[in-house]
Amino acid sequence: MGRGFYPISYGNLKIGVMICYESIFSGIGKRLVDNGANVLAVITSDGWFGKSLGSVEHFYLGMPRVGWWKAWNSTRGVA
Repeated sequence: MGRGFYPISYGNLKIGVMICYESIFSGIGKRLVDNGANVLAVITSDGWFGKSLGSVEHFYLGMPRVGWWKAWNSTRGVA
């Protein structure tokens, strides 16, 4: 179990990783950025939602955070 929200170092990058719906909770991304992340990555597989509104909902729930974190948002792996 983790003890905080810390980015992973890779060369000059500090990657803050969130898994799926963690991206809709602004506090997680903020803590990652506060702890030095200069890239945020969300690992998710929204394709299983099929033609339902699930992937659309996930996309739009993450949108406000994109502005706060100055990042891009995508539901299909293209940013």
